[in-house]
Amino acid sequence: MDKFKLIAKTPFQEVFNDDVESIYVVTDDGEIGVFANHASLMTPITFSILSVKKGEKINNFYVRSGLLSFNNDRNECTILAYTIEDKDSIDMSGAKSYLEKINEMLKEGNDLSEYSFKFLENERVGLVKQLEEVDSE
Repeated sequence: MDKFKLIAKTPFQEVFNDDVESIYVVTDDGEIGVFANHASLMTPITFSILSVKKGEKINNFYVRSGLLSFNNDRNECTILAYTIEDKDSIDMSGAKSYLEKINEMLKEGNDLSEYSFKFLENERVGLVKQLEEVDSE
């Protein structure tokens, strides 16, 4: 099967950089599967599980507040996100604590810029979806 380069980064680290057969992700425009030589595209991701197929192995990651870009000329997919975490090694107590902190900040909201408020609101939505996903397993 043909492959393409997948690069997944946060502001803090490169989480994934390798050739893969396919990825599946839910973008703000709907669920998509990306394969080698996909049409060029760019789409936002509020929250999604990113499934990465490499050989016989499938790795799953939680992605929040991100952007997916596929460049057909380079046969390369880049995901830049605020958070990308390996689904198998996530600290759910940390996610719950972060959600509580966000709820407090949104409730107080006094010193938040419009951008900060929207960012925190999107983080809250992503965390709630992430926690619901884990609870349903």
